[in-house]
Amino acid sequence: MLKNVDDSYKDVKSVKYKTMTSDNVNMQMNGERIKRQFTQILERQVYLAINGEVADFKPNNTESDKIKVQELTSEDLKDIFQSKDTCSRLFPGERILPGWHPYRLLSENIPQMMDEFTFWGTKSSNLSTYTTLTVTENYSLGKMSVYKIICVYGSDGIDIRVHVLKHIHNVNILLKSGAYTSIMIDVSHPLNCQGTGTFLSVFEKCGLKINEDLVVNKMVLLEREMK
Repeated sequence: MLKNVDDSYKDVKSVKYKTMTSDNVNMQMNGERIKRQFTQILERQVYLAINGEVADFKPNNTESDKIKVQELTSEDLKDIFQSKDTCSRLFPGERILPGWHPYRLLSENIPQMMDEFTFWGTKSSNLSTYTTLTVTENYSLGKMSVYKIICVYGSDGIDIRVHVLKHIHNVNILLKSGAYTSIMIDVSHPLNCQGTGTFLSVFEKCGLKINEDLVVNKMVLLEREMK
């Protein structure tokens, strides 16, 4: 696959880097060979397949505290990417990986990201500095399930919990159509995230199960310059 990528883009001078995301299982098996060609940029924790039946989903069991979480516009993202302080806190390696797709923190990337994902933010008390950012992506997998990816940027478990409450609320809106019978949610967050139980417990209170025993539990971003 990598050879086909090289062949396809070798004459496109504007393409400077080749990036890919992998997981801990692949890195355990092939990491030595991969790292001979690629540099590891960052690693994130992932919880795959938080799931449950719609009939058991009880979002009313969580207290409502959603007003702080605001959907972000492209201008909001531009301001965030232009803030060195915010980027250094939220985006290790100066990358954002919504749904395992790696992007550099460039204004030019914002239109494509906004087409594929929805961005949410909370600010600190001075209303100028973002403390947490989450990215969501929704899928419908037929009539049997609704699937949601939540990518967390920030390390404050209490603040992230407020985001999770907002996303649980949004999932409930999707389910009100009555077209689905099951729910699956993937969550990724930074390795330095504090108090993960604080926000993961929100899913459990709603009747969802966290499958922490899955062997895939890390997301790894790798990169190299195009030759």
